[in-house]
Amino acid sequence: MKAILTPADYKRAAAALGCEVAIIRAVAEKESDGGGFLKRQLLVVRFEGHIFQRLTRGKFNKTHPTLSHAYMRKCPFNKGTISDWRRLEQARQLAGDVAFECASYGMFQIMGFHYALLGYKSAYDLVQAFNQGEGTQLDAFVRYIQKQGLADALRERRLQAFADAYNGTDSAANNYGPDLLALYEHYRTLD
Repeated sequence: MKAILTPADYKRAAAALGCEVAIIRAVAEKESDGGGFLKRQLLVVRFEGHIFQRLTRGKFNKTHPTLSHAYMRKCPFNKGTISDWRRLEQARQLAGDVAFECASYGMFQIMGFHYALLGYKSAYDLVQAFNQGEGTQLDAFVRYIQKQGLADALRERRLQAFADAYNGTDSAANNYGPDLLALYEHYRTLD
């Protein structure tokens, strides 16, 4: 069984970021339903075909449209499930380890292409570290927030600004900010 987060882990991360535990829990819930692993103890992964298209310069768009495609707001292939592991493996067979850069991982859905920012030698190394447990995923989230200058947005509960920076400018279309606020309010009542 993979190590899951404890209340003490959340408190440590919140102290490092200067924010409330409820906000961190809300981000985890929004990104991955609050857990870093699927059934069978597989790391939560979401393969991003539009990133694969960008990093492979569209080389596989025609031959593998379920793997390489333009960004779609409601991509039918992007479910964050075991099928994403299959898609990641197919992409790896086509393009090698660059495929690991084209997915987001763990309870905070951090993109593989952020590996160097987070201190890993490769996206594959990031995946291996995240596979150790949710504590490693939380530590990477804290580093990411600090290095991207997003701690103030969390601390000040500017959740739409955080959503735009963390999840991209399409976050408004995906209701990310309002969803995050509702989840924050829910977790705040539990803390």
